Amino acid sequence: TWRRLSIMDKQATVHEHDNISFSKNSAEPPALEHMEMKSEDLKQLQSWDFNILGFQNQKDKYRYVWLMFHSLNYFDKFEIDLQTFCNFIHVVQQKYDRRNNPFHNFDHGVTVAHGCYMWIKNKVVNKFLDEFELFSLLLGGLCHDIDHTGKTNMFEMKSFSRLALKYHDQSVLEQHHAAVTFKILSNCLLYTSDAADDLLCVDLGGRPIIQKK
Repeated sequence: TWRRLSIMDKQATVHEHDNISFSKNSAEPPALEHMEMKSEDLKQLQSWDFNILGFQNQKDKYRYVWLMFHSLNYFDKFEIDLQTFCNFIHVVQQKYDRRNNPFHNFDHGVTVAHGCYMWIKNKVVNKFLDEFELFSLLLGGLCHDIDHTGKTNMFEMKSFSRLALKYHDQSVLEQHHAAVTFKILSNCLLYTSDAADDLLCVDLGGRPIIQKK
C-alpha cells in the first residue's frame, strides 16, 4: 500500500491513458449522405465471412456500423437521431484508434459487433433477451475494448497504473472500457426517447446499479 502511495505522483505523467476527456480533432464525423445502403452491402454484412479489414476507407467502416443498427430497425425503435449516431461512431473510432493499437482497435470493435449482429439477425440469442437488451448487446460489442491501453490487466496491476489504482485491481480494463463508453454516450446524447431510462447497468460484481423499468 505504501509503495503504491509513493508512486502515485509519477503515474500522473506516465499513465496518460486514464484520461477519458474529449479533445478536438480535425477529422469530421460522417455526414448523413454517407449513410446509404448499397446493393451489395447487406449481402456482405449478413455473412459470417464479412471482414472489416478489407475496407481501408473510414467512411465505409462507419457505413457498415450504421447498417448493422439500421437493418435491425434500431433507429426507429429507440428514436435515435441519425446525425447524433454518426457523431457517436466517429468518437468511438477516435477513442479506439488514438494509440494506433494493432489489435484492440476500431476494426476489432466492428468485428465483435458484427458477430453480435449475426447472433441477433439469426435469432440465436433472441429468446433470452428482450429488444433493448439485444440493442445493448450490439452496442456493447462495438465498444467493448474502447480506449484499450494495449496491455493486460496483470500489467496494469503490477505496474501500479492509475487505472489499476482507480479500479482497485478489479477488472481494470473492463471497467475502463465501460466508463469511456458511458462517457461518450453521455456527451453524444444518443437517445432521444425514454430508452436511456431503461438501460440496465450491472457492475462487474453482478449487482444491478440501475434497475430496468
